[in-house]
Amino acid sequence: MTSLGLQQFDEFVKTGKVVNGSVVEYARVGNGVAIKAGASKPDISTPEAFKQAMLNAKSIGHTNAGTGPFNTRLFQKLGIYDQIKSKITIVQGRLVAEAVAAGDIEIGIQQTNVIQPHPGTEYLGPLPAELMEYGQVGAGVLAASKQPEVAAAFIKFMADPANAPLLRKAAMEPPK
Repeated sequence: MTSLGLQQFDEFVKTGKVVNGSVVEYARVGNGVAIKAGASKPDISTPEAFKQAMLNAKSIGHTNAGTGPFNTRLFQKLGIYDQIKSKITIVQGRLVAEAVAAGDIEIGIQQTNVIQPHPGTEYLGPLPAELMEYGQVGAGVLAASKQPEVAAAFIKFMADPANAPLLRKAAMEPPK
């Protein structure tokens, strides 16, 4: 079994690494915002407040993995990308929250299930609903699996709507 964004499975199925027909979306995840613990909390509750928080930030960090690429589109949609691009750091090799906790960036944006909780940071919350884009989280049975029926049963469990509270506890949501 493996877990990735759904579009990444196409190549694995084509090359025979993942069993065709076994891929299931079991969750979706959007981006959230974190700041250093004890820092002043900017308002991110509305699109306009989030935009102002980004304009006022000294530095902003995100990754180019997972839901990271959504951020450039988001900043362009808000009409502020050119104004803030010099303040953006693409965090590589560590979690965005680690960069926030270390003081390397003031505001961090990353998938909600990754950016919280993290020592030394405070989670402000998810992006406003009007700005949210979601990444799909899926699982599929590996062709090399020694117990494909067990993997398939686990995937079925993961995708069961009755497990939505478990997903939410992990800062993810059931797929729509």
